[in-house]
Amino acid sequence: MFENLEIWWVTGAQLLYGGDAVVKVDAHSKEMVEGLNNSGNIPVKVVYKGTANSSNEVEAVMKAADNDEKCVGIITWMHTFSPAKMWIKGLQALQKPLLHFHTQYNAEIPWETMDMDFMNLNQSAHGDIEFGHICSRRRVPRKVVCGYWKSEEAQKKIAVWARVAAGVADARKVRCLMFGS
Repeated sequence: MFENLEIWWVTGAQLLYGGDAVVKVDAHSKEMVEGLNNSGNIPVKVVYKGTANSSNEVEAVMKAADNDEKCVGIITWMHTFSPAKMWIKGLQALQKPLLHFHTQYNAEIPWETMDMDFMNLNQSAHGDIEFGHICSRRRVPRKVVCGYWKSEEAQKKIAVWARVAAGVADARKVRCLMFGS
């Protein structure tokens, strides 16, 4: 039923911390997507579509999602601090269901080894809060799932949304004809 469908995962970041940081952001995102797909809890394949570091990149991926029949929805995750302002034009363009996944890459904060590089790179708590604020202020319809990405509870919430997103995609193809009104 869901074999030919996809949910696109797009990570929000910014180039403020340099190219090496984006490489780490991509690695974290790919690991999370692979983990979600391997969990067996999500019925629709999650496809990593990259890290969006600018307004143009966000808008391009949102328009591409709208034009791809396999894509039934978008999952966003803000990896670094303050990427949300870059999402406004893309969110205006998006016509498919949106899930904002409010999570952290790490389950726990590594207090003993934490340094400024770690803190700068792992700011999704701040990025996700700001993204939620932008979406709320702009009245962007979305599902918000909070929880650790490896948590079965969070994965099952994503699974429910995935089934709804697939239903929305299917409903857009329905043709109705009424007789006798």
